[in-house]
Order: sequence, then C-alpha cells, then structure tokens
Amino acid sequence: MILSVVFIELLIRSFTYTLIVIRKQKRLSSIKNNFINNLTHEFKTPIASISLATNMLKNGSTSLDDKKRTNYLNLIDLESKRLEGQVDKVLQIAMIDSGNFTLEKQNLDVHEVINQVIDSVSHSK
Repeated sequence: MILSVVFIELLIRSFTYTLIVIRKQKRLSSIKNNFINNLTHEFKTPIASISLATNMLKNGSTSLDDKKRTNYLNLIDLESKRLEGQVDKVLQIAMIDSGNFTLEKQNLDVHEVINQVIDSVSHSK
C-alpha cells in the first residue's frame, strides 16, 4: 500500500513537472516567434525603401531633377545605415547571450541625439 502511494505521488510530481516544462517551452517559442517577426519587419522596411529609391533612380534617370535625385540618394544612405544598425543590434544580442559582452560608457550629447531622431523621422515621411 505504501509503495503504491509513493508511486502515485511520483507520477503526480512527474506530470506536474512535465506541464511546467511544456508551458515554459511554449512561452519561449512564442517569444522567439515574436522576435523573428519583428526582426524580419525591421530588415524588410529599409531594404524595401532602398530598393524603391534605387529603382526610381534607375528608371527615372532622365526625368529626375537634382533635388529628387539627392533625396533618393539620401534615402538610400539613411536606410542603409538603419539596416546596418539593426544588424549591429542582432550581433549585440548574440554577444550578450554568449556572455562576451561589456558595456563601454561614454558621454553623449542628448540634444544631438534628439536632433538625429527628429531628422530620421522627418526623412521617413
């Protein structure tokens, strides 16, 4: 009788542990899928902008004035830098996960950063 109770208790604990592990894996899978979806979106947006601007420069080479051409070239430059920044973020995440990450503190001009954000937002419109 005691052996049966111990065996049932062992089965209940094993079942509970299995459920906990399954829930944890499901949550991690959901986080991974959300990350991949966000990452894909963040890469596709600048690539699409670069592609569109490049096509406009290729196809409209005779009808574009210098101002439009300059705007397209600035867009390509801005979006390629944005794409490079996204790649750097992914590499930083990989470094953090591997444990080979150290922070480098540096002084930063907040006004300059705000102006860069404003410029970035105004160029994307």
